[in-house]
Amino acid sequence: VNIMIIISKGFTLIELMVILSIIAIISSIAAPSFNQQFKQYKFDQESRDVLSLFREARAQAILLKKDVKLTFTQSISDIPTASNYFWHAKNAQITTPSSVEFDMLGRMKSRPSNGCISITDKNNQDLKKAITINVLGGIEVVQENAICL
Repeated sequence: VNIMIIISKGFTLIELMVILSIIAIISSIAAPSFNQQFKQYKFDQESRDVLSLFREARAQAILLKKDVKLTFTQSISDIPTASNYFWHAKNAQITTPSSVEFDMLGRMKSRPSNGCISITDKNNQDLKKAITINVLGGIEVVQENAICL
């Protein structure tokens, strides 16, 4: 009796097509979530950038013993100097105030009346943060999904 044993190595074309179909379906379900995560990441990065500039401008005012102004601008042609900082973001914006100023002791000179500054995403108004700044120029609170009233 001659019995042939057939050993299959590899995958058939149908098996590969089924696997590719499953991967395509899972990818189409997950893609919107990845897109939202990426937008949130970019907004968070720009928010961290403006917070760093706040701290840097305040430290510079104390170091130079002179007033330092941080302007929230839409123009990329502004040239920063030792006493003038500019924040230009691609996706985030600060509408009010248009600038803040620190005195030589690091205190906030031109501070919003409620001490709150809102950062919003230009393309998605659901992405927003509120920053509370005390009179001494320190950042007290960064609240997610909040705006200043």
